[in-house]
Amino acid sequence: MPRPSSREKLLDSAEELFTAHGVGRVSIRAIQSAAGLSVGSLQYHFKTEAELVAAVMERRLSPMIERHEKELEAVASKVDPSSEEVIGALIRPLALRFDLAWETMLGSLARASDLSPSELENHVSELIDYLSGALAAPQTSKRPNRASKRLAPTGPASVK
Repeated sequence: MPRPSSREKLLDSAEELFTAHGVGRVSIRAIQSAAGLSVGSLQYHFKTEAELVAAVMERRLSPMIERHEKELEAVASKVDPSSEEVIGALIRPLALRFDLAWETMLGSLARASDLSPSELENHVSELIDYLSGALAAPQTSKRPNRASKRLAPTGPASVK
């Protein structure tokens, strides 16, 4: 099994620390240290902390997005998909994104008992910002835009 790259080590460490402590409470130095890498390695691979956060989210969301695209394509290829198939293809990815957000929130708040009331309020505000951004974030991969594909049935069965 190949050893993980420096970039993967940084992503793994960042994801673990963000989940445990929240994005706003994790320093770049802590991520580099947890990854066992030198100072400056994070800037080499990600340039900014925001780019690192986006990469962590994209890594977790990409498989979900790919699954969503396959489900939409499968429904769009049917002559007369059922309403359950169309609704399932539209809602399932949202549920998966929410599941990821919920997992992040629970991991982050698990350590809330160690925080003072003002620290907890600040932490919750940061968590809301983080999760809102994660749920609203557009797809950032370079895959072609599939928005032009329609879910409406095509062919003779669609004409009424």
